[in-house]
Amino acid sequence: MEKECLKAARRSVNFKEVGKIQLAVFLYSIVSVLSKRSAMVLSVQGPRAPLFIAHVALLVLFLGLYAVVWQGVLKETDLSIAYIHKGFGLFWTLLWSMFLFQEELTWNQGIGLMVLIAGIILVTRHD
Repeated sequence: MEKECLKAARRSVNFKEVGKIQLAVFLYSIVSVLSKRSAMVLSVQGPRAPLFIAHVALLVLFLGLYAVVWQGVLKETDLSIAYIHKGFGLFWTLLWSMFLFQEELTWNQGIGLMVLIAGIILVTRHD
């Protein structure tokens, strides 16, 4: 009986929903990149530097885009599915760290990322 209730409560997730969720997570990951770049420019050039102001403007733009996409996701998707996918932001953060900031990926980070992705797949899998 309990198993049947869990299956009834679980709704399948289609690729369009997952795509929108991942778009929102991707946009939010760009915000973290812009934040780091803004801090780097701020420490060297100060708060009135045109490059710093441009970074902050882009940051606000991407936050706005993220908010619009995320609200659309929340209208169409179960909260439990939407929020579990936010963990995928760690993938984008590690990717940006490696390619944009030349940071090393440690074994612990790689294993943690694989566990996270496995958990997301397990929660959103089709029965």
